[in-house]
Amino acid sequence: MWFIYQSYYYLNVLQLSEGVTGVALLCGQLADGIATPCVGMLSDKLELGWGKRNTFFIVGSIIVIPSFLCLFTAPIWANAVCRDIWYVVCPIIFNIGWAAVQVSHMAVVNSLTYDQEKRDIMINSRNGFTYAANIAMLAFSLALFLFEEHSLMQFRVLSVTCAILGAISTCYYVYHVREAKLSKEAMTKERLYLRADLGRTFTNTTGEGAA
Repeated sequence: MWFIYQSYYYLNVLQLSEGVTGVALLCGQLADGIATPCVGMLSDKLELGWGKRNTFFIVGSIIVIPSFLCLFTAPIWANAVCRDIWYVVCPIIFNIGWAAVQVSHMAVVNSLTYDQEKRDIMINSRNGFTYAANIAMLAFSLALFLFEEHSLMQFRVLSVTCAILGAISTCYYVYHVREAKLSKEAMTKERLYLRADLGRTFTNTTGEGAA
């Protein structure tokens, strides 16, 4: 959502220069490109208390929510130079957190089940809810922009609304998806299934040999 509005917000609402706006967007995307593979490799190797993926999801969420709000606000005391630095650094911090959230949330599917059909259902559900959330937020933005004339207030209301809804959905996910427990259960079921399948294969092979 932030990337859709960020250039317009920087250029037309805050009236930052085109150079600062371009640097801010570029630095944010570079941070995302660097952080994404790093999060993937670290979450593959590290075993942490909340689970390999959920730990990064939680840390990323803690980074994302305040940094997202900072994208649309700046300290009152900041002069022009400090303000430009603020709006360049905040996208970098946000994208590092967002990479941790996105990568861990996509990768956790393979830890929760070894059943390909269930994996497909979870991935499709994730994509469906993502599209629905984007459409709902765009519709809310349209209504907000129609009824609120002050541009700065439009974006502040929108950012606070997104942050609150994001915090609620994050807490719901963390509470209900206990990766450490569910991944152990999935691994146990997969081992039992493989043993049973191996037993059936051995029985069938033995039977054919005897015949």
